[in-house]
Amino acid sequence: MAYIDKYGVEFSDDRKTLVRCPEDFQGEYVIPAGVTSIGSCSFYRCTGLKSITIPNSVTSIGEWAFEGCSCLPIVGTLRYADTYLIEAVNKTSSTYIIKEGTKWIGSSAFQECSDMMSLTIPNSVVGIGNSAFWGCRDLKNIDIPDSVKTIGDYAFAFCTDLTSVTIPNSVTNIGEGTFDNCAALKEIAIPNEVTSIGNDAFQRCEALANIKLPNKVTSIGRFAFQDCSLTEIVIPDSVTCIGEYAFYGCSGLTNIIIGNSVKSIGERAFKDCRKITSIEIPKSVTDIGDRLFVGCRKLENVIIFRKGKIERILKKQLPDSVKIIVDVSDSITPKFHKCQHCGLTDLPADARFCPECGTKL
Repeated sequence: MAYIDKYGVEFSDDRKTLVRCPEDFQGEYVIPAGVTSIGSCSFYRCTGLKSITIPNSVTSIGEWAFEGCSCLPIVGTLRYADTYLIEAVNKTSSTYIIKEGTKWIGSSAFQECSDMMSLTIPNSVVGIGNSAFWGCRDLKNIDIPDSVKTIGDYAFAFCTDLTSVTIPNSVTNIGEGTFDNCAALKEIAIPNEVTSIGNDAFQRCEALANIKLPNKVTSIGRFAFQDCSLTEIVIPDSVTCIGEYAFYGCSGLTNIIIGNSVKSIGERAFKDCRKITSIEIPKSVTDIGDRLFVGCRKLENVIIFRKGKIERILKKQLPDSVKIIVDVSDSITPKFHKCQHCGLTDLPADARFCPECGTKL
């Protein structure tokens, strides 16, 4: 059963999650020590809430947790719930100062602050919420401090003037739409610890010509790099899945290297990659989606390393002008070996890491 305190605030039965505060609450509230999470919309429209204290035990705060708490204090032009930045009250300023000690930048906190040109994020911040900077069109660069561990979906989407951003190694996931429509973004270094690139992550980053995927990335989401200006992409051996339309519209892409652990490639993943002439599909691939290379006008050769399903699918998809080369020679197809840690067999001799357990080979 849920626990309800003397103020009517509801908690989970283990008292670790604050679930809901009554909308008619008045005055100040101190969240008890030991609470680890504050649920989504937990203080929604608590217009009488004048102050709140968040203990250090809290590690996560859900979306819209303090939405509509219009009586919480404003520092400068920013409204706070203790260490949680709720929103920019004035959306027309060109610069904002986040107070020291702030731990979270809330969902949509600076959404459509279209005149903002600069911002310093203090080293105390650990999380940036979904759509936090969505539509900050004049923002040109931003440094994310090493303290930040999570960046929410669409956090910097439609920051159309953003040219560079620094992401710390503490971040392990590039979420859905994080840099969607950042048309001026020219360079970005993806941290070595990142394991996934979300759907739409760099969609329509039209100035992005080069990017290096780290060796821990296991998945590339759908539309992840749609309409980027990439000329080459190396998909590391750690990747097992390439999503639908992942590189759709990368019309300048001339070289695609697919890692030896990729198992599935989604439909139209390379649609309208108009400059590629040849591509190798490794032996690890067991599933490919429809119309994989539609619009690849200069494609001449697709090289595969086993007969069977993939060959049959490609013959149905590709025009007669594209040659499917099946090469099963030992000089092309590596000999296989076994991971000594987990026992997985049929690993290509040139694989650097075991796809099952991650052990270096």
